[in-house]
Amino acid sequence: MAPLVSADINGMGTTRLSAGLVRMKGRHTARAHRHDETDVIVLLWKAGKAGALTLYGDGLDQEIWQQPHQALWIPRGVPHAAINPSRFVSVVAWEFRSNPILGEDNQLLPDLERIVNARRYALTRRGRRERMRHLDDELARHAQRAA
Repeated sequence: MAPLVSADINGMGTTRLSAGLVRMKGRHTARAHRHDETDVIVLLWKAGKAGALTLYGDGLDQEIWQQPHQALWIPRGVPHAAINPSRFVSVVAWEFRSNPILGEDNQLLPDLERIVNARRYALTRRGRRERMRHLDDELARHAQRAA
């Protein structure tokens, strides 16, 4: 993350706000985390065709897709993680925080990492093929039981 406004930059007098540029390479995922004392607004600037995906909620069981020039508010205390589904196009976003030091107040949530990784894998072509194969197997088993 590259800071634009942050109290830890020499001479910066901010006391309630920080902002910076976030870049995520293709297929990168942010680690599951929350900000206990910080509200965050993410303004997506650049992304591949699919946009960027944010998983959120106590079990990361909800999701929202963003396209460039869309803003997303993440309230303090809400677990979340971002995923760049593109193989080649980096996601670029501006992040605005209600904390004067950019990058502070990040509480990692290692127990949720498997959910993030599973969702990222499901977005890959191989993951989609395996999911379809699993569904085909389920349909075949159901048809055999019905016969």
